[in-house]
Amino acid sequence: PIPIGKVVIVPEWIDYKEKDGEIKILLDSNMAFGTGEHETTSMCVEMLNKYVDKDDTVLDVGCGSGILGIAASKLGAKKVIMTDIDECAVVATGHNMKLNNVTNGQVLLKNLLDDNTVKGDVIACNIMAEVLIFFAPHIGQNLNQNGIIILSGILVERLQAVKDAYINAGFKFI
Repeated sequence: PIPIGKVVIVPEWIDYKEKDGEIKILLDSNMAFGTGEHETTSMCVEMLNKYVDKDDTVLDVGCGSGILGIAASKLGAKKVIMTDIDECAVVATGHNMKLNNVTNGQVLLKNLLDDNTVKGDVIACNIMAEVLIFFAPHIGQNLNQNGIIILSGILVERLQAVKDAYINAGFKFI
């Protein structure tokens, strides 16, 4: 098990009884990226712990295994929408949603930027810096007013370029 704040990521084949206050997420990550072990994933889950509210719609862009969307659901989000351009990721996310009884979410095989009707209060993206930079001028179309974007997957040497891209797109860095 991997504890991240009050969330505990547990491989589906391990029998684990959560302790008081813990939120258990079962995960079968064999088919797609996102086990909770990588620092970028755990940092995103920490930020979801901090920013997700009960009335929020959360978008997990490049969802991989669905770990961030599932965490957002378990943390109380009203609705989660998970997108990926990889069919294996969409299948894995669907499987992991069922494992965790996530009924307030959907997973879509699409590039989020192709659909400005999909909007969220929190958007989590744990993908490569180059993709995040490409998203910067466009992702605001999918963010509700006063929303939060959580970005991760960024190598230290690319951090300033990502920050600059989002600041130039009108976002405030927190």
